[in-house]
Amino acid sequence: MLNGIFEKVLVIAPHCDDDVLGCGGLMRRVKKSGGEVHVLIATAGDVHFRHSDTVVHADTREEEFRKGLEVLGVDSGEILFYEYEQKLDTLPIAEIVTVLDKKIAELRPTAALIPYPSFHQDHKVLFQAAFAALRPTIDTSYIKFVGMYEYPFVVWDTNDVDGSLMHIDITNEIDDKVKAMSMHKSQIRPDDHLISLKTIRTWAARRGLEVGLPYAEAYKILKLKI
Repeated sequence: MLNGIFEKVLVIAPHCDDDVLGCGGLMRRVKKSGGEVHVLIATAGDVHFRHSDTVVHADTREEEFRKGLEVLGVDSGEILFYEYEQKLDTLPIAEIVTVLDKKIAELRPTAALIPYPSFHQDHKVLFQAAFAALRPTIDTSYIKFVGMYEYPFVVWDTNDVDGSLMHIDITNEIDDKVKAMSMHKSQIRPDDHLISLKTIRTWAARRGLEVGLPYAEAYKILKLKI
């Protein structure tokens, strides 16, 4: 896929469901073309969600995560730190970078996808840690592409990260993306919310409209080597 750039993809996400929200279409497309996809989730923990007024436990989040990956056919998925959800900023960032360094060296991806910083502290911390772990060195020269994926709440954000926008056609994968997100039952909101199955289609349609496609995902390019 694309001259081998997406031959082996690593998705680094703050929480269970962020991977599907940002990269579900691309992950499915890579798998359908014979490539590899691996997902690293920074953290899962017991959290009280106001939208449902319930405590969702880490094991529930992980179960939903596994079901979503199964829908997309992803090769592997791992949660790095338990019980730090919504408090990833209490971990020394050097510790997160060290773990990511090790995982990147083990997996040797050709493409790495990291979260847009957003306003959420977990997203900010993971962006910084992943950006550091993917620094250009002789040891990471095999990585051809580094990009940032979108999260619905980037619409409420003051960061301006430089980089050109790249659109990936997910017209044939949009149904699988929505199905994978439906596995995250604890996270689904009403149709008029930014995180809903209906909004996923609406956002993908908007990104597709920008480039003349029915559905697309947008990524901000941080590194591209052809």
